Amino acid sequence: MRTLFWRVCILPHFLLFSFVLFRAPFSSSLSSLSSSPPSQGIAALPKASGLKSRTVVITQGSSDTIVVKEGVVTSYPVELLPKEKLVDTNGAGDAFVGGFLAQVRR
Repeated sequence: MRTLFWRVCILPHFLLFSFVLFRAPFSSSLSSLSSSPPSQGIAALPKASGLKSRTVVITQGSSDTIVVKEGVVTSYPVELLPKEKLVDTNGAGDAFVGGFLAQVRR
């Protein structure tokens, strides 16, 4: 059922996206859409504009962040903080996306 939702409701809109950001557990629901890893499959989907390639970013909590652009997969390590410095991780993903998009805009 989840795959049908993706194929019918979400996938057609990927033609418009230049950037796709999501967290790792979410990517597992996309694994049936392509024989390649979800990030590479999404990055390879055609774009309506045909101008720029699509960039896919997968966050994995304290594990490396994966970026796929123009078929190249790059892994970026996450700097771990000591537990005593962590106050609240609520909204950490939202803050990451906000910072990412702010840098893209520059």
